Amino acid sequence: MVLKKIERKISWDLYLTAFVISVVVFAIGVWVGLQIEIEASRQMSNLIDQTSNGMIAISNILLMEKDPSFCTYLEEEMMIFDSETYSLGRQIGSMEERRGVEDSLKIKYMDLEFRDYLLSKGINERCSLNQNIVLYFVSSSDCASCKQQGEELSLAREQTNTKVYTFDIGMNSSLVNSLKEKYLIDSVPSMVINENRYEGYRSASELISVLNSK
Repeated sequence: MVLKKIERKISWDLYLTAFVISVVVFAIGVWVGLQIEIEASRQMSNLIDQTSNGMIAISNILLMEKDPSFCTYLEEEMMIFDSETYSLGRQIGSMEERRGVEDSLKIKYMDLEFRDYLLSKGINERCSLNQNIVLYFVSSSDCASCKQQGEELSLAREQTNTKVYTFDIGMNSSLVNSLKEKYLIDSVPSMVINENRYEGYRSASELISVLNSK
């Protein structure tokens, strides 16, 4: 018996249809993901505005009311703002790791941090609080050890009475440029702890020692 050779016809139309469908599904997925990120950024921007507006009232009290009787109130309110600012920072960091964050949102957040820093510094002085204030300078685009340094700094923060404010020197921000000029920041990671500059990587134990020596 002679076997007949069966010729298989390739259905190019079927392959093309499947390819087009795959591309469309992929494009829809990318678009939906992008819309989710845009909405998340919008909500984050609104939260920053709300927190910033709340700080204005505390700032006015600090400027107009000199009586130390208000210290407890000021401290309690600042604890709320500190928590909100820290939470916003963690969310922005998470967004940046997933897909990236627009520079405008990061700059807006750093402006909020600076307001928080000024208020904390003012309340520290007005109410004689023994609280450490750390300005942490990083670069999201060119700093291999910044993430690890941030983790070490977080450990030190949790074990001491410390507030940390992070600034990305890679951003085109007049605020950050002013801070760099004031504290002579030309490398990352760098920290300004209670107005004293520390350059290079520091372990949590080193930082705790510095913070507790205040």
